[in-house]
Amino acid sequence: MTKNESNEIKELAITFMLLLHLFNTYEYHEIYTPYLLINGTPFTYYISLFADCCVVLFLYCSGYGLYFTYKKQGAVQQYIKTFPIRLKGLYTKY
Repeated sequence: MTKNESNEIKELAITFMLLLHLFNTYEYHEIYTPYLLINGTPFTYYISLFADCCVVLFLYCSGYGLYFTYKKQGAVQQYIKTFPIRLKGLYTKY
Protein backbone atom coordinates (compact mmCIF):
# COMPACT_ATOMS: atom_id res chain seq x y z
CA MET A 1 0.00 0.00 0.00
CA THR A 2 1.40 3.35 -0.97
CA LYS A 3 1.20 6.50 1.10
CA ASN A 4 -1.35 7.92 -1.33
CA GLU A 5 -3.58 4.85 -0.92
CA SER A 6 -3.25 5.11 2.85
CA ASN A 7 -4.36 8.75 2.72
CA GLU A 8 -7.36 7.78 0.58
CA ILE A 9 -8.39 5.17 3.16
CA LYS A 10 -8.03 7.77 5.90
CA GLU A 11 -10.24 10.17 3.93
CA LEU A 12 -12.86 7.44 3.65
CA ALA A 13 -12.58 6.78 7.39
CA ILE A 14 -13.11 10.48 8.14
CA THR A 15 -16.22 10.47 5.95
CA PHE A 16 -17.49 7.37 7.77
CA MET A 17 -16.78 9.04 11.12
CA LEU A 18 -18.86 12.05 10.11
CA LEU A 19 -21.73 9.81 8.98
CA LEU A 20 -21.58 7.86 12.21
CA HIS A 21 -21.61 10.86 14.50
CA LEU A 22 -24.16 12.91 12.56
CA PHE A 23 -26.80 10.32 11.75
CA ASN A 24 -26.57 7.60 14.39
CA THR A 25 -29.75 8.56 16.23
CA TYR A 26 -33.43 7.78 16.18
CA GLU A 27 -34.38 11.32 17.23
CA TYR A 28 -34.36 13.05 13.88
CA HIS A 29 -37.26 15.49 14.15
CA GLU A 30 -35.22 18.36 15.55
CA ILE A 31 -32.14 17.89 13.40
CA TYR A 32 -33.41 16.98 9.93
CA THR A 33 -36.44 15.55 8.15
CA PRO A 34 -35.78 12.15 6.60
CA TYR A 35 -37.60 11.25 3.42
CA LEU A 36 -36.84 7.54 3.41
CA LEU A 37 -37.96 5.49 6.42
CA ILE A 38 -37.63 1.75 6.93
CA ASN A 39 -40.05 0.51 9.62
CA GLY A 40 -40.12 4.00 11.12
CA THR A 41 -36.33 4.30 11.25
CA PRO A 42 -34.51 6.74 8.97
CA PHE A 43 -32.40 5.13 6.23
CA THR A 44 -29.49 7.37 7.29
CA TYR A 45 -29.41 5.51 10.60
CA TYR A 46 -28.65 2.25 8.77
CA ILE A 47 -25.97 3.98 6.72
CA SER A 48 -24.39 5.24 9.94
CA LEU A 49 -24.30 1.68 11.30
CA PHE A 50 -22.39 0.63 8.18
CA ALA A 51 -19.98 3.53 8.76
CA ASP A 52 -19.04 2.18 12.19
CA CYS A 53 -15.85 0.73 10.72
CA CYS A 54 -14.05 4.11 10.76
CA VAL A 55 -11.90 3.24 13.81
CA VAL A 56 -10.89 -0.07 12.25
CA LEU A 57 -9.75 1.72 9.09
CA PHE A 58 -7.65 4.19 11.09
CA LEU A 59 -6.07 1.37 13.11
CA TYR A 60 -5.30 -0.60 9.98
CA CYS A 61 -3.61 2.37 8.27
CA SER A 62 -1.60 3.38 11.31
CA GLY A 63 -0.54 -0.21 12.10
CA TYR A 64 0.49 -0.89 8.52
CA GLY A 65 2.41 2.38 8.36
CA LEU A 66 4.16 1.65 11.65
CA TYR A 67 5.12 -1.83 10.49
CA PHE A 68 6.39 -0.50 7.17
CA THR A 69 8.50 2.11 8.99
CA TYR A 70 10.00 -0.52 11.29
CA LYS A 71 10.63 -2.83 8.33
CA LYS A 72 12.31 -0.06 6.36
CA GLN A 73 14.61 0.73 9.29
CA GLY A 74 15.34 -2.96 9.93
CA ALA A 75 13.95 -2.75 13.45
CA VAL A 76 11.22 -5.39 13.22
CA GLN A 77 13.17 -8.05 15.09
CA GLN A 78 14.13 -5.58 17.83
CA TYR A 79 10.50 -4.51 18.18
CA ILE A 80 9.32 -8.13 18.44
CA LYS A 81 11.86 -8.78 21.20
CA THR A 82 10.93 -5.72 23.26
CA PHE A 83 7.16 -5.89 22.71
CA PRO A 84 6.37 -8.30 25.61
CA ILE A 85 8.36 -6.11 28.02
CA ARG A 86 6.56 -2.98 26.86
CA LEU A 87 3.17 -4.72 27.04
CA LYS A 88 3.87 -5.94 30.58
CA GLY A 89 4.81 -2.40 31.59
CA LEU A 90 1.59 -1.05 30.10
CA TYR A 91 -0.60 -3.59 31.89
CA THR A 92 1.08 -3.09 35.26
CA LYS A 93 0.35 0.64 35.07
CA TYR A 94 -3.33 0.09 34.38
